Amino acid sequence: MEVIKEEKKKEVSDVRLTAYRFGGVAMIVLGLLWLCYNNALLPMKVYDIVFSWQMGVMVAGGWLLATKNWLSGGIVVGIGAFCMLIDVFNIHISFTELVLPLALVGAGIACLFVKPTKAN
Repeated sequence: MEVIKEEKKKEVSDVRLTAYRFGGVAMIVLGLLWLCYNNALLPMKVYDIVFSWQMGVMVAGGWLLATKNWLSGGIVVGIGAFCMLIDVFNIHISFTELVLPLALVGAGIACLFVKPTKAN
């Protein structure tokens, strides 16, 4: 019984360490990019992309991936990247014509892959 608990503790600490390393690397990169922008070494367009809400969503997804939440992390990164591409390429997308049907398809695919649980 004790061996199983120790293995679980080690696995959790490894995941936490990976997540903290991801956060540390992300902060270093953002700090260096901000420093480059302040010294006119980084174009305004790159600055607007890096310090946008879409990039924040993608970093949050990266954090989830670093903590081994593969499905949720992949979805969050995908949503952030999709919104980033829409913004960068200035694409107009109708919510009712494209987004809602795609959300419905995604929900259907998720239902296919979710393992049903036994009711108590």
